[in-house]
Amino acid sequence: NAPFMDDLPGSGAQGTQVYWHDVPSEFLDEDRNVVIWLPPGYAESTDQRYKVIYMTDGENLFDPRIASWGVDWGIDEAIVRGVAEGKFEPAIVVGTWSTAKRGLEYSPWHEGPQYARFLIEELMPRINAEFRTRTGAENTFAMGSSMGGLMSYYLVKNHHDVISACGCVSSHFALSEKMYADWQGADPESADPTPFVVRDIEAGQAISGGRFFFDYGTETLDSTYEEDHKPVERWFRKQGRKKDRDYKFVKYEGADHSERAWRARVGDQLEWMLGEL
Repeated sequence: NAPFMDDLPGSGAQGTQVYWHDVPSEFLDEDRNVVIWLPPGYAESTDQRYKVIYMTDGENLFDPRIASWGVDWGIDEAIVRGVAEGKFEPAIVVGTWSTAKRGLEYSPWHEGPQYARFLIEELMPRINAEFRTRTGAENTFAMGSSMGGLMSYYLVKNHHDVISACGCVSSHFALSEKMYADWQGADPESADPTPFVVRDIEAGQAISGGRFFFDYGTETLDSTYEEDHKPVERWFRKQGRKKDRDYKFVKYEGADHSERAWRARVGDQLEWMLGEL
């Protein structure tokens, strides 16, 4: 991917991309690339400061040459379009690339807490020092898909004093001990099939703040996601959270589990995070 990272105009992305290569962390085993997207006008508007969205799977956000299956999320186009339509102000997007340990790092029940420390204690201070960000939880958001959706949910659930809202796209709430055993080629027979999030709910965990946008399609891997999200939606309701103010659950009929599907609806999550409350 190095040739593409050295040819940023070739990505066709609007705005400006900055790449940090091999960013280390005291909390994670593997270094990772980070892409910072600055909206059009950033260089000229020297007094303007910007809200920030931290996104997982940063390799899939802007550049179809390196994105999974050759389709990127088109986050740049979606933000430029939303700004032009008056739906929200422009924002900076920070995309952390995934690593070979993606499944563990993005899981709230595995290395997700360490990933959160990397993001909050190491990456955010550096971003705030080098770019014209607006700081504070009300200006800081998280977004991702599938396992990245779980990570975004975790960040706001556990750190809403730092990150106030999230876009959780096709979040893999089916994740369980049994599923991990299957992935790892271990014996799944003795593993608990109960989704981790259901175990958390049954253990009495609370949702005490933050704003959450959950969505899912109806095809391929997303075909079970409506059922997988139901206990989470009941949990939010029983916690006294207000629908459409504190949380949303949205079904996109006919949408599958792919970058192409997420690209088609990304404006909805952006408006949830960046728009006027």
